[in-house]
Amino acid sequence: MDDSGLLIVARNQDGELIRGTSEDFRPDQYFFHVADPRAAEPIRVLRTQLKAVFFVKSLEGNPHHTEQKKFTGTDRTPTKLWVVFTDGEELAGWTDEYNLDEPGFVLYPTDPDSNIRHAWIPHTATERVFLNEDAIKASRAFEKKGPALKRRITPQDVSAVLSGRTSSNAAGRGEPDVS
Repeated sequence: MDDSGLLIVARNQDGELIRGTSEDFRPDQYFFHVADPRAAEPIRVLRTQLKAVFFVKSLEGNPHHTEQKKFTGTDRTPTKLWVVFTDGEELAGWTDEYNLDEPGFVLYPTDPDSNIRHAWIPHTATERVFLNEDAIKASRAFEKKGPALKRRITPQDVSAVLSGRTSSNAAGRGEPDVS
């Protein structure tokens, strides 16, 4: 966290990325604001359009980092999760509470080197969620087959990150553009 709020990357279901800080995100509210340092006014983000809100260590991330999606013997004890988003992306992590009566849930990534501190994921953005032993099985199956699409960094990706736009390569396919 910095002086102006939590560092976040909000990803909409259409692939749009909104990077900046937020002081008013609450999962039970229908919208929140992101202050992008390059924009004059904060951007209003609607919960109904979200794929996820990633609370990150830095807004730049590390485009060369490949997110590890496996559970190890030193894993935390809360509920293990394997999340399959409606766009096919998959994430592994833990949650302290997974409740379908809530609008979404918090996921802490399995990768200790991830740029993602934690993510808030609305249920509407998920196709399937596997819990505990099923999450471990999904993780092992993912390791065996490998990711369906490895994201390649292109000059357009670098330009998009520097300008704050989302490139077509990063728009909702492959690895999340927050690592």
